Amino acid sequence: MNDDLCSSVLESIKCRADILDVLNSSGGSDPSLTYDALLALYFQNSVAINKAVSHKVRAKLSRYHQRYLDGISLLELAKEANCPPFTFARLFLQHYLNDNTSSQKVNRYLKDPARLKDERLARDIAECFVADELCSPFGDVIRHSTGMEYELILQEKLTNLGVSFFTEVELRKAYYKTPDIYLKVPISIWGVTVNWIESKASFGTIENNTSNLEQFWGYQSRYGPGIVIYWFGFQEAIRSQMPDDVLVADDLPTEDIVVLSV
Repeated sequence: MNDDLCSSVLESIKCRADILDVLNSSGGSDPSLTYDALLALYFQNSVAINKAVSHKVRAKLSRYHQRYLDGISLLELAKEANCPPFTFARLFLQHYLNDNTSSQKVNRYLKDPARLKDERLARDIAECFVADELCSPFGDVIRHSTGMEYELILQEKLTNLGVSFFTEVELRKAYYKTPDIYLKVPISIWGVTVNWIESKASFGTIENNTSNLEQFWGYQSRYGPGIVIYWFGFQEAIRSQMPDDVLVADDLPTEDIVVLSV
């Protein structure tokens, strides 16, 4: 996906419902505009916005507290603040208990709101938990399970090709920092020798690829050339960011793989 299209998409998608509008308006003109790619972009951008909006919420917590006492629910206040509900609940609870309350104690109440003596607050926090698919522990579970799913998809594709490999779990018995896949016998992709594969169940924007570059440089230094797969697509500009001999793709290019002899 080119940079201009990626920027346009991010400006157009303010909520999940907007994804279908973007797809319909594109009319299938660009194969990179898939539902999964747009959903991944929406999630990633929302998490980034969440970090930016948190400090604005902190500055107004006293006012929000008063409005809560006047009968406005935490979920309504979160929408007013344009803040993910669970993030808002965390910030509000920290303020409600005492700004000096330890994060461990706040987390205990967030995980089990029934511990709170204030029944209304407990219900509101639970409501924010359920309403937030991005920043709540529920969202973390979704991201983790999606990552695991695509690692298994990658392993299945390699197995079907007859390519032998070590998984990250196996490698970590001997090594500290490891890619998702280390090949027992190298393969060639597009004429480049590949020793390892990193699976990313996300969309490769310039921002999140930049945050991953240290990881990729480490793999290239330790294990040689490899390939990174952003399963939901990527901005074309990230190709120029990648270390030498590290390819990037949005799938395992099975038809272009040649297994090299030892």
